[in-house]
Amino acid sequence: MEPGQPAEMQQESEVRVETQKIVKYGDKKVWVPQQVEEQGVTYMLLNKWDRHFVMFVHGKPLDLSKKNKSGASLDCPFFDELLQKRQAAFNANVQDLLESDEGDSQPPAKKAKKEKAFKATRKHQAIAPHHTVIELPDVQDMPALTCRVLFEGIGSTVIWVEMVPEILVHIRKGLQQSESKPRKKKATKSD
Repeated sequence: MEPGQPAEMQQESEVRVETQKIVKYGDKKVWVPQQVEEQGVTYMLLNKWDRHFVMFVHGKPLDLSKKNKSGASLDCPFFDELLQKRQAAFNANVQDLLESDEGDSQPPAKKAKKEKAFKATRKHQAIAPHHTVIELPDVQDMPALTCRVLFEGIGSTVIWVEMVPEILVHIRKGLQQSESKPRKKKATKSD
């Protein structure tokens, strides 16, 4: 860009064209979740603190202001169970990979006094499978459903799930049926 060009010309050169899937719901409402296409499958990011995701689920946006005590929130057991199922699936996958590698190269070690439960973390990303399949948490009046989830985001409160209408409907209904956790009050300093 030349320094003498008008701002309009500079902005034109920064144009990008992207193809994304959108979620249409309700009366002409649209949600465009953050998404990524990996190995021919589109995954979307679900974050319980995403204002637009909360709007999609509850019909009203996330509001954490002090004056709104009944605000919509996705901080609930269903979302926590979704994260736990992803963690458990990757724990098992990575542990199996590590054990198969150890079994090939090392003799059996002495048993430890107390075995700690294995937990897959970001440091295992190089050996972890790209994605795994989990069974979604149960939802009343809906059949059991499985979906693919990415390893990316492990150990955090976000999850990348396969972007398919049936999965979205299942997750939405599950979140609507799950009771939000009460908000924690900030501890006050006592002098």
